[in-house]
Amino acid sequence: MKRRGPTVFRPAQRSKQGLGKKLELRIEGLSDDGRGVAHNAGQPIFVRGALPGENVAARLTARHRRHQEASLERVLEASEKRIPAPCEYVGQCGGCQLQHLSQADQQQHKLARLKAIVSQQGFSGEVGLLPSPAFAYRHRARLAIAGGQLGFRGESSHKIVGISECLLLAAPLNRALAAFRQHGLPVLANLDAELVLSCGVPVEEDATVAMQLVFNRTPPKRDWQSLAAGFTAPNILHSVLAPGFEWLNPEAERELKYQLTDSYALRFSPGDFTQVNPAVNRAMITQLLAWLAPEQGEAIIDYFCGLGNFSIPLASAGARVRGYDAGVAMVERAQAFAEESQLDIRYLSTDLFDSEKLPAIRGVEKAVLDPPRAGARALCEQLAGNTGIRRLVYISCDPATLERDLKILLEGGFAISEAAMPEMFPQSYHMESMVLLSR
Repeated sequence: MKRRGPTVFRPAQRSKQGLGKKLELRIEGLSDDGRGVAHNAGQPIFVRGALPGENVAARLTARHRRHQEASLERVLEASEKRIPAPCEYVGQCGGCQLQHLSQADQQQHKLARLKAIVSQQGFSGEVGLLPSPAFAYRHRARLAIAGGQLGFRGESSHKIVGISECLLLAAPLNRALAAFRQHGLPVLANLDAELVLSCGVPVEEDATVAMQLVFNRTPPKRDWQSLAAGFTAPNILHSVLAPGFEWLNPEAERELKYQLTDSYALRFSPGDFTQVNPAVNRAMITQLLAWLAPEQGEAIIDYFCGLGNFSIPLASAGARVRGYDAGVAMVERAQAFAEESQLDIRYLSTDLFDSEKLPAIRGVEKAVLDPPRAGARALCEQLAGNTGIRRLVYISCDPATLERDLKILLEGGFAISEAAMPEMFPQSYHMESMVLLSR
């Protein structure tokens, strides 16, 4: 069978007819990306910031072949579920799409989305909730610097919205943000960069915050040590990175700790992927261990293992774990930690999106996979065809690819046994999911 060539995506065609027209709309529902949904001229129209049951004044901003978009001008009749958004940057910053909806209603919206996905696949049980604090839950953040501004990108824009603090960030990150704005930003007035802020877990009030500057091209020569000396502990300029360039602060610890269980913490550097919401990540680990019930000496595979977020807890429970991911350096670091901690984990680097490079599955009955937004189509096709895997936990950050991959797995003989929605991203439409499949 010939392999398909790459799909070619072309920009959606837009019509400029009627753009800017004022509309009065009745909002009927909430879309997957948190926008209010109404109808205009027989087409669905999406309005950011509007809620079901509301009458709103809006202005037409885009016409596509099958849908339209509008900006919210005014709420004429508000939903009883609407609350005042506490952040002064709402409507400017692109980060929080649901602050005008109570946390309980945000959770119900996401639970309903996941329930709709799994119920279409024959699951009739309840979808569990792994709750989160509403604010101050992030232990890391990535901000943009350009034109003397420091902040987050605007809604559907490259423009930077300058911020003094973010309600989603843990207090130490906001403290470091203020310090960098005062001392670091004037030095970079004419440069474009990203500022990465990270602190260890658990997050303490006096936690060290590692600040990393990332440039997309080699920056002009600077005395980075002098810049670093201007920050007062616990705020530390950890490193400066660019293509072909790296400066590491000789006075900073290379890695931070991220507590996974009472006994084990993985080590990470600023810029490494870690789950942004440590409280929810801990709840996910507890749920994973309950669902997979690892036994002493039992072999379990961890796909998209990263630095060992799930491998370490599984191995600490007695399992023999094989972890697979693409990054060679990352896998080597994970292996070094496993050996130092005397955990029975073997990490290997491979491309889990290439069906020809997928590792063979032998003598393993349980697995966990936590892919990026692209999902894991090739891997799910392999797992569906391997009857040796009897229990599988799929962790998803994208509802569309979750739905696609679940269909593949169910066609291979799996059935959904449990489902849960970890509220990883309060105030945002982004949704994390956990699904236990068995055969």
